[in-house]
Parts: sequence; C-alpha cells; structure tokens
Amino acid sequence: MMAAKMASVRDGPGFKRGGAASSRCAVKATTGTAGELTAERGGRRKVARTRGRARQGEGVITRRCFLALGGGLAAWAVSGVAGAEENGAAPSVWRVEALKEIGGHATDVIGAPKIGAGAVVFDGEKDGLLVANNPLAGLATWTVEVLFKADETGPAEQRFWHAQDVAGARVLIETRLDGMGSWWLDTYAVKPGQEGRTLIDPKRRHATGKWHWVALRYDGKTLAHFVNGEKEREGEVVLGPMGEGKTSLGVRQNRVHWFKGAMREVRVTPVALAEGKLQRVE
Repeated sequence: MMAAKMASVRDGPGFKRGGAASSRCAVKATTGTAGELTAERGGRRKVARTRGRARQGEGVITRRCFLALGGGLAAWAVSGVAGAEENGAAPSVWRVEALKEIGGHATDVIGAPKIGAGAVVFDGEKDGLLVANNPLAGLATWTVEVLFKADETGPAEQRFWHAQDVAGARVLIETRLDGMGSWWLDTYAVKPGQEGRTLIDPKRRHATGKWHWVALRYDGKTLAHFVNGEKEREGEVVLGPMGEGKTSLGVRQNRVHWFKGAMREVRVTPVALAEGKLQRVE
C-alpha cells in the first residue's frame, strides 16, 4: 500500500458545524483496495476505514466533521477525499486566495485584482487571472465546481471561468445579471468542428452578494449545470477530451465580459459527479 498524503483542510462557506465539530482537521487518503480517513486535532487522532478504493489527495471539509475526535467518525461528509473515494477519482482543488499562483500553476495577473477574506476580488472592468493550465486536458468526463459571489453592480454579462485548449475547444461558466439583485447561470462548451451547447434559464434566479457553488458536469454525452447542487439545465453535446491550454478567472480569455465579485475555490473532478456529491452552500 502506498504512502498517504496529508493535507491541512480548512472550513469555509458551506462548512456546517455539528456535534463536536473540528474547525481545522487533517485528512489522509491512502491508495489501495481499501484506505483510511484520519482526523487529527491537538495530537488526538481518529481513523475510519473507507468502503472502497481510496486515492491520494486533499479535500475540503465543507459540511460536517462532527464527532471527529469524540464518539467516532460515523457521520463524515468530506468532499474531495470521501467523495473521491466513492467515485474513484480525486479532484484537483484550486484555492483562489493568491494572485501569482493558483493550484500550483503560474498566473498572469490582469489589472489589479485584490485579496479579501480568503478570496480574489475582481472589479468587473479590468481585473482577471490567466492560469497556465487547463485542468480539463485529457478528460473524457469531468465536473467543474466554482465557489463565487457576484456583486450586484456587475456587468449584465460576465464570464468568470474560461478553460480553452490550443485547438480552440473551450468551456465557459458565466452569469447574467438583471440589475435588480439577481443573477442566473449561463454555461457553454464547444469542440472545433462540432456544434456547441449553451445552457441557460433566466427563470432560475439567485441573489447577488451571496456565496454560491455552481457546477458544470459532462458525462461524455450530456452537459448539465447546477447551482448549490440543484440541476437547472442539461443538453447533449459532442466534446471529447481537451488538449493543453489555459484557464482564465474573472474574465474571458480575450479580455471581454469582465466579472465583478469574488471567487474562493475551483474544483475539477475527472468524473461526472452524482448530484448528491456536488458542493453546496448550506
């Protein structure tokens, strides 16, 4: 059995304490036909065996780590590690809390985005980050999740997550604002030589000024998007694995349709996650 990888795991929006919850834990996933999850706090440790195959990786405790060091680990809900174990694939987690590097990849800083409350804040006019990595490269199926907060005074159309490869295949996550305190999700994916797919429903509106998890999922046939774990739209599209490329945060890569608001985390999982496994703000 291979050595495990330890990762400090922090709570944030979507972390709901319950029982004797720990606000800061360490989680370990060990590769092999069976694995273990470990919670540590103040030198005390609890271990729970996983039900199936575990992968090395790190995760974020977004719901509950209760009874972690008291009565046991019976009610674990650890995204990234427990979720990866059940789905057979660990997510790539980008914490958007710095400017010069995101997820271990160098960035080009556009304008003057700022750091605030553990997130990057974009001004909606000239701020963005261009990450030297396409996390969708080589993936036949995938789920992209983004934790973000849209500002009420932002532009009507905003592209806040845009992955594109060198051949021109691209995936975008966008918002539309009504100017009255609400936004709705707009997503798009296309492969060169194929018809693209847009998903949008102006009737599914959400409040600006609040944190939301949005997700875009592709299972090899159907593209679907979600807000706080609830499916809103889906449609079939031919995509296939993307090649190497870049990802922009806060703006489309050709520097139009700027985003005003904050972004805290991006997660890319190389499988189409079940609806119940998606991140959501409690």
